Amino acid sequence: MDHTIWVSSLHIYPIKSCAGIALEQMNLGVHGPDYDREWMLAHQEGGRWFYTSQREIPKLALIQPLLEDGNLVVRAPSQPDLTLPISLMPADKLEVVIWKDTVTGAVYSPEVSAWFSRFLDTDIRLVRMPEQKRAVTPEFANPPATTTFTDGFPLLLATTASLENLNLRMAENGTEPMEMRRFRPNIVVEGSSGWAEDHWKHMQINSISFDIVKPCGRCVITTVEPSLGKVIDPHEPLSTLNKFRRNQAGKLIFGQNVIHRGMGTLHVGDGVTIVT
Repeated sequence: MDHTIWVSSLHIYPIKSCAGIALEQMNLGVHGPDYDREWMLAHQEGGRWFYTSQREIPKLALIQPLLEDGNLVVRAPSQPDLTLPISLMPADKLEVVIWKDTVTGAVYSPEVSAWFSRFLDTDIRLVRMPEQKRAVTPEFANPPATTTFTDGFPLLLATTASLENLNLRMAENGTEPMEMRRFRPNIVVEGSSGWAEDHWKHMQINSISFDIVKPCGRCVITTVEPSLGKVIDPHEPLSTLNKFRRNQAGKLIFGQNVIHRGMGTLHVGDGVTIVT
């Protein structure tokens, strides 16, 4: 077993596709990290509501959710703070499409949605995940597992060594190094070799077991510069990933989708045991 790997950073993203929060410790509940992707923005197309991401609106990266004193506080440039009590669940419902799933979200008032609509200059609704959660695809979850408004899995794992290797390859093309936040992981680990995570199947952190089930396919969201909320170079990092990180399904991959098999607390600095 390998005890030389440790957790270097932890992150949650309370509102799907908006800015994340770096944590010193992360509480893992039944469905994933507490408050991770528990909220989501939605827009309307052809009479149906679809989740809104940085694919459509890169400016989402400038919306910063915070968890303060029992509230979800949302900040954005030139906007007043929006404060929503976490204890209050909206009563109205809205069906929203996430990839192949249709989920029922609890939709906030028009006044709340107007805050986002003004900043993003489009008609937007804010919804929250109710008590019932989404099932992870059985192909990858045996035994079954659930998640929130994620793309499909409770956790995303990335390694600093793999990002360093990617940045070295991009430097050969004259591309500036990229920060890990481009890839929006929950757990970042240090101490491994580059791309070692491709071969991991099971790991433990603080006696919590994790299944490493599937490489994460990457999209144009990785081309958004988070500090600016816009795309500066539409090619990178995808162009470099295309040269050596394309899987058999044709997807460009970086990071691993993970399912946790226990509840508890993770801390920055915790050791990571690679079981298999």
